[in-house]
Parts: sequence; C-alpha cells; structure tokens
Amino acid sequence: MKVKNILTAKVASEHEGQIKVWHLLEEGECRTVNRVEEFIVEKELEPHKSKIPAEEFYYILQGRGIMRIDSEEREVVPGDLIYIPSGASHGIRVIGTFPLHVLSWKSAV
Repeated sequence: MKVKNILTAKVASEHEGQIKVWHLLEEGECRTVNRVEEFIVEKELEPHKSKIPAEEFYYILQGRGIMRIDSEEREVVPGDLIYIPSGASHGIRVIGTFPLHVLSWKSAV
C-alpha cells in the first residue's frame, strides 16, 4: 500500500516557475498512470504541450479559471474534471485573486 500526504510531499517549481507542484505519485510508481500531482497556479500556466505523450486530466479543487485546450476556452470551477487529449496544447489562467488548486494526472497512450 502506498499512501502519500500533501503535507509531507516536496514542493517543486515547474513550467519556468509558473506553478508550484507537489508530486503525489512519481513517474514509474504505477503502470497505468505516469504521474499524479497537485499544483497551484497563481496567475497563468502558459499554453504548452506535454513532453510525455499521454492523455492528461485536471480536477479543479479550489478557485476558478479559464482552461484553454488548443483553440477552445472554457471557464472551470471546483468539481470540474478536464480531459486533455495527448499532444494538445493546453494552459489555464486564474479568474479573480485566489490561486487555482488542481489535481492532475497523466495516463500513457
């Protein structure tokens, strides 16, 4: 059994310092999922493509944002699950003054 707590996970800075990330499941710890992490966006995560060819999922825990996948944009709120196809350009920006807390995972294609 593997149990990790966000309070004991190491914080990292990714995407050129745009987000703070807590890796809850590292790459290689599971056969079907590349990584599970919680991240916080304070302003905007610029549109980017994942380096690993994988489907990606974001689950909004707290805050509101505008999610962009390729040319489509949509407002997202707590409780929303977002599917990002493999190879799609994606980014998210915060609405309001509060950070956006997101649980994210990648599933190998």
